[in-house]
Amino acid sequence: MKIKQSNCSNMKSSFSLLELILTTLISSIVIVYSLVFIKELYTNSDTIQKQEIAKIDLLATKAFLDKKADFYEDIKYRDSTIFYKNSILLENITDFKMKKEQSLIKIDIKYKNEIFLNWIFKI
Repeated sequence: MKIKQSNCSNMKSSFSLLELILTTLISSIVIVYSLVFIKELYTNSDTIQKQEIAKIDLLATKAFLDKKADFYEDIKYRDSTIFYKNSILLENITDFKMKKEQSLIKIDIKYKNEIFLNWIFKI
């Protein structure tokens, strides 16, 4: 009978060890995938934040130009920067086109190849 008890004890130890190994493996997998998810969440959040800040800058620029009655002669585009009376108005502009038609000024802006805007102002 002592032999049977020893075998039974060894089996319990082996099963406990197997449970411990499986638990550790599953926990490791969960932790790794959680960290990957958190990293992606942070990266996406950072990207969205930068895009929203850019949109705010663009809206502020539009509001500024909307307050100026006739800004057509004062706006210059050079080296990916828009200038208003030789002061920097907006940076990181990939493409900029401005047309004056009758009583309208039309502006097409491409910001960092990400945001495309068409503005129309009444003179």
